Amino acid sequence: MKAIQIQQFGEPASALKLIDAPRQWLRDGDVRVRIEAAGINPSDVVNIRGGFSSTTLPRTPGRDFAGEVVEGPERLIGLRVWGTGSDIGSTRDGTHAESIDIPAEAVAERPAALSAEQAAVVGVPYSAAYLSLESARLQRAEWVIVTGAPGAVGSAALELVHARGASAIGFVKDARERELLRGAKVSAVAISDPEDLAAVVRETTHGHGADIAPNGIGASLRRR
Repeated sequence: MKAIQIQQFGEPASALKLIDAPRQWLRDGDVRVRIEAAGINPSDVVNIRGGFSSTTLPRTPGRDFAGEVVEGPERLIGLRVWGTGSDIGSTRDGTHAESIDIPAEAVAERPAALSAEQAAVVGVPYSAAYLSLESARLQRAEWVIVTGAPGAVGSAALELVHARGASAIGFVKDARERELLRGAKVSAVAISDPEDLAAVVRETTHGHGADIAPNGIGASLRRR
């Protein structure tokens, strides 16, 4: 099987090698999924550079995938699935390969409305956005400030906020990122400056203010 492998930590161009990986016996309780599409996340790049202490080498990276079960319990053969996981690509070989072995209990049938490519990019971005909004107990008609709104997690958060009947204010770092949000599901956009953000929020919410402000970029919101 063809697979991409991290043989030593470093920049992707030098750290990754395309290899012919030997076929392994399928472990009891696992299923083998033929990969149709795999996502590439910023965290995958961090992993390749050695940013995750749990990752052992050599290792195939990649966390998000969509595919079809080709080995395992008879009832699951042929099932079109999708998934993600924190151990995938670190302590378990990941999705940047022709197939991946995962626990049968982790199998999730993918929605028929999603193509393999669409399903493969849902995992980390939408899981992160969903969990943050669930933790904040997002309700209909609330106002949400979404930092890093043009990014993968930010874009997912905008979609989820809209689907819940709430309203989003995008928070971006510059005018270029503001342009990326044209046509997106935002009520307003503020550029990375605390005073601009406060003014935009007051005006857009008619003085109500924001109810939730998940920070998807994980760093200071102040201009450097």
